Amino acid sequence: MKVKVRYLGVIKDIVGRGEEEVVLNGNSKIIDLLEQLAERYGERFKEEIWEPGLTNLKSGHILTVNGTLLGQLTEGVKSSLMNGDEVALMSVIYGG
Repeated sequence: MKVKVRYLGVIKDIVGRGEEEVVLNGNSKIIDLLEQLAERYGERFKEEIWEPGLTNLKSGHILTVNGTLLGQLTEGVKSSLMNGDEVALMSVIYGG
């Protein structure tokens, strides 16, 4: 299956692109996508955004699936993805 991944803010700079289609196995979950992205984009992705073993993104980052925040999904990173889903990874902007 294919999911569209959009990168916004600092994450776009880390991965070097604004979006891409990612091919996953048929029964993949968000955690599978994150593991694939961590493998593809290496240490900086792992240090800044997510690394295998975590159950959520690192502080300062948000993930949505079809507009729904990761924290609103019942199973979090263990939620299933479907062919054609749109995942957005973005950084939170802090101010003060």
